[in-house]
Amino acid sequence: MVKNLGPYLKDNENEKMEITFRKLEKNDFNEIYKWRMDKYTQQTGFHIHDLNNHINWMKEGLEEKNTNVFVLFDGLNKIGTVRFDNFIKNKKRISEIGIIIAPEHRKKGYSVKAIKILSSYYLNINKTDIIYARIKKENNISKNIFKKAGYILGEDIFDDEFKGTYHCYIK
Repeated sequence: MVKNLGPYLKDNENEKMEITFRKLEKNDFNEIYKWRMDKYTQQTGFHIHDLNNHINWMKEGLEEKNTNVFVLFDGLNKIGTVRFDNFIKNKKRISEIGIIIAPEHRKKGYSVKAIKILSSYYLNINKTDIIYARIKKENNISKNIFKKAGYILGEDIFDDEFKGTYHCYIK
């Protein structure tokens, strides 16, 4: 099922674009693999993205036990993914959010809008207490994107579990 996120205006244009999303499907494998292998994605992420890692990533997303992956669209064009990994810590339901935007669709405002809307959607459907993003300290672009999407840049909320990172979170 594709969930409509509503139209909004592109920066400096009067043309409308409509972002929609649906759950991950098997036929998304090749396209998402290319996005995950992109040099910028590799530099800003925390995991080495190779074929075996991607197979596991897809498997977790398709099983939907503790992971939910949504594929983003502008019209009929796939533009990226938003992933939520869910766990319980200190009796709180926590979800870690991650986003990948296809290289040809970056710097168009998709990230902020998708994070904002999908975070709100996910807080409601998953009854999550906290959604957080783990961001490398040197990754100022991601920090700014998450701030614009309503996340709070905070101290490490997980007892130094991830040293060398910032955590942006939303409740």
